[in-house]
Amino acid sequence: MGYISEEKKDKIFEEKLTRLWNNGYISQQEYKSLKEANQLYINDSKVSQSLKAETDEVKIEEWELKEKPVSEVPKKEKRIKSTEEIRERNITWSLILGVSLLLITGLIVATSQWAQMGPGMKVFAIAGVSLLFFGLSYISGRILKIKQTAFAFLTLGSLFIPIGILTIGYFELLGSYFSLFGEGRFLLGLTGALLPLPLYIRHGLAHNSRLFVWISFLFLTLSAGCVAGALPVSVDVFYLLLMLFNGALVFGYVRYKDANKLKLFMEELPLYGQLNLVISTLLMLLFFESEVFYSFNLIITAAIYMAMVFVYQQKEYQFVFSVMISYAVYMLIEHTMLHSAGLVLYGLVGLVYLVFSYVFRKHSNIDKVFRYTSGIVSFLAFVYISYESIALRGEESSWQLLAAYAVIASNYLVLANITKFTAFVYGAPVFLFVFLWQLWTLVNIGPLFFFMFAGACLSLVYIGLWTVNPWIKIIEESTFYVSLLIAAGSVWYALYSELYGYSACMFLIIGIIAGFVREINQKDIQDAAAWTHSITLLMAGWLWYNPVVTWEPAYERVFSQPFHLSIIGLMLLCLHLFWRRRDKLKLAQAVFYTGQCAYILAMVLLLHSPGVDGVIVRPLILLIGIGVMFWFVQYLKQSFMWCIVSLTSLAFYISLLNPLPIDSFESFLVYLIFAPVFLLLAAELGCRKWRDMYPYFYWLGHTVQPLIIALFMLEHLSAAKVHPVILLIPLSVYLFSAIRAVNEWQIKLMTYTGLTVMALLFYSDPDIMTFGLKQMRNMLFLLRALLLLCYG
Repeated sequence: MGYISEEKKDKIFEEKLTRLWNNGYISQQEYKSLKEANQLYINDSKVSQSLKAETDEVKIEEWELKEKPVSEVPKKEKRIKSTEEIRERNITWSLILGVSLLLITGLIVATSQWAQMGPGMKVFAIAGVSLLFFGLSYISGRILKIKQTAFAFLTLGSLFIPIGILTIGYFELLGSYFSLFGEGRFLLGLTGALLPLPLYIRHGLAHNSRLFVWISFLFLTLSAGCVAGALPVSVDVFYLLLMLFNGALVFGYVRYKDANKLKLFMEELPLYGQLNLVISTLLMLLFFESEVFYSFNLIITAAIYMAMVFVYQQKEYQFVFSVMISYAVYMLIEHTMLHSAGLVLYGLVGLVYLVFSYVFRKHSNIDKVFRYTSGIVSFLAFVYISYESIALRGEESSWQLLAAYAVIASNYLVLANITKFTAFVYGAPVFLFVFLWQLWTLVNIGPLFFFMFAGACLSLVYIGLWTVNPWIKIIEESTFYVSLLIAAGSVWYALYSELYGYSACMFLIIGIIAGFVREINQKDIQDAAAWTHSITLLMAGWLWYNPVVTWEPAYERVFSQPFHLSIIGLMLLCLHLFWRRRDKLKLAQAVFYTGQCAYILAMVLLLHSPGVDGVIVRPLILLIGIGVMFWFVQYLKQSFMWCIVSLTSLAFYISLLNPLPIDSFESFLVYLIFAPVFLLLAAELGCRKWRDMYPYFYWLGHTVQPLIIALFMLEHLSAAKVHPVILLIPLSVYLFSAIRAVNEWQIKLMTYTGLTVMALLFYSDPDIMTFGLKQMRNMLFLLRALLLLCYG
């Protein structure tokens, strides 16, 4: 068996690895990992071999140093340039200066004298510049022996040849036929491309230059394109000739790849062959204006790029394939009879990439790229068809657009199931609502915001809560949150537009749905749903006030908002009993608290609602409020809540001023002075069963009593229509409280306060004081008589 070099072994290994990948035995990731591991092994082997060679050299040098005597280190002298080196330096600087002067002179001529020159003179000037550069190249290479400078001048002179030929056609020096826009323009292009081609090939071979190799290939392609364009053939034959030319390049590579003379050309030909496909496409676009054929050309070119992904293992070509396919589909739709169904077809473009993904499913990386490309293309298609239909066509209502949105939504649903990517999972419900919006423009049922709200509720209930379909299950959570967002936006719009009837209906629907959402086994959603249920029901009932007032204005004059809100609170409390009976304790609790807050708010609003009927409605609200607040205390089991009950009771007592026949300030003051008596009486009676209520009623009575006494004194100082004997009532209250008090500070407080009231009583009417002293003297006389009678 013959010896096989390491390079040959590596090449055999890579070829076998490539076949395994192309046939689907290994994935692209495994292919890359194995290839990188092999390359790492080769590099490590080379490093180890070089280290071994360096070690051997070090050992030899150490042995030589041991054998040779140590000599003194010679002193480094300054290097003096030879006469030849100085001469080359001077020549180089002279050439640089000459080229600079040439460029400056050309710039001056171009800016000052160029416009005054005739066409022939301009062509002659360009040809003269080309010959000048060739002359400078010859002098630099043959005489001065400066190869790099000679090559630079040679490149400049060679590139001016096709420019001079194009200038002849541009100025029509040979007639209009042989011009850029004449019938012989292809012959002009062939002359400009083919004439300098042998020179470029010679330069590439002579100077071993990759630059001239690529220039030669480019001008060869241009020559072939001009030959095909000059022939009286149709566009399909033109494209066939270009493909035959590409095939000829491939045949030439296979035939001459081992030729030593053409080695440099053959090394660059495979890479140029990929670029040649793009150049062929550009020539097709330049020479012909058939968009339909151009689209098919793009499809074929895209297919070739996809093939190169596997041939050259360049995954970047897949993106070129995707872009070219999209552009080809656009050209095909826009310039054929398919344009009438273009909106739907654009929506289907994303599904095309899903088909590609399925075809290449064994290649994981390609499959993945096509999936994401499908999502991006679908989104771009959505933007384009929306803009085209609305802004360009003015077709807001279009069944085609509806079908296109349905296709895009379906595409995102499929992508969500395949990739589980967040953008696709949330994109599917978003495009679903875009579909609903377009559907509304066609059916026009009700206002848009209410139609979208209804769609959001249906999707939330069916997709977000009840779905069992495995394909829809993936977007269950995203649809739930997107639907909530749409519903919230619809409600906000209705409130902003002061459409309170629609707002109340939407809040009612949300409240009902929240009751069903409560059945989900997620605790955070359960708690949020319970409170949403109660609050939205409250908002629904409250917002109904405006429509009711619109239908019946007397409702506002008689009942007003406090009565309406109190009814809502009572209804919520009844709903609390319903949920508690059905063992829905979380719902029952949320509804109870919301109902209590609603009723408290209704009683607070009584302070700012003078229009409420004071004979029946206001006292009735407060009387029922006492029972509602008592229920609140019993539910919370918190004693401090008795303060609300006591305040409500006091408000109810004061509200009876309207039904009672009190028509003067004196009567009002006499009625009001019994308020502390009412509170203390309630405290005494209620504390027998609910001991915690006593201090709240007791101290509220003693808090308002000084205010009432102060009001009496103000009235006495100004009008004195109320007899001071009325102060005996607060005096009796303080006397009773002093007797009932247990703590010493309470006894002293009530005693001194009572004495103060007695002083005010005597100050208000001195006759009462004289009468009191007489009665006291009589009482003392009777007491003395009784003592003498008893003890003799």
